[in-house]
Amino acid sequence: QAEVEAARAASESQAEAAFEARTSAAVAAVRAEMESAKAELRAKVDDLEDMLATAIADKEKAETAAAEDAKAAGEAREAKAEVAKLTKELKSTAAAPKQMMREAESMRKDLEKARDKAQQFEGKFRVALQEKAAAVVEKGTLEKELKRLKASQEAASKNGEKKGKIEKAKVERLESQLGESKAALLASQNELKKFAS
Repeated sequence: QAEVEAARAASESQAEAAFEARTSAAVAAVRAEMESAKAELRAKVDDLEDMLATAIADKEKAETAAAEDAKAAGEAREAKAEVAKLTKELKSTAAAPKQMMREAESMRKDLEKARDKAQQFEGKFRVALQEKAAAVVEKGTLEKELKRLKASQEAASKNGEKKGKIEKAKVERLESQLGESKAALLASQNELKKFAS
């Protein structure tokens, strides 16, 4: 009887040890999976932060270009006024003597310079339009990445509530920055509309 009891106790001990081993292995597997998901989500957040920083830099570059274009627009208006003035003076001196003709030639050169200034303004304005279009595309890409990040954050929150809250706070902060980027982009668009008019 003692041998039977000893054998049964040994069997139960082995079964308990095997159960504990399986449980530990399962817990370790779940933890490894959660850590992998956390690392993947963190990498996506880092990528999104880099993209957002790039979008903000592009927006600031567009704002700088818009400020320069505002100055160029004023110069272009002055150049157009000068063109009109010089054209009128050139017509009035068409039948003048040699001295007047030399002055007319000087005015013609000034007229060409004024036209060059107007062309330079047009080139800067086109560049500003291209930068605005690039910023719009970047904003769209950023919004798509943000949606994917939200989906990943929601999935991750099911595996770890605490981890989900941390990542959610990051997402909310990025959403706030994205809103500021959109507002700045809208301001740049309005400024470009002024140049176009």
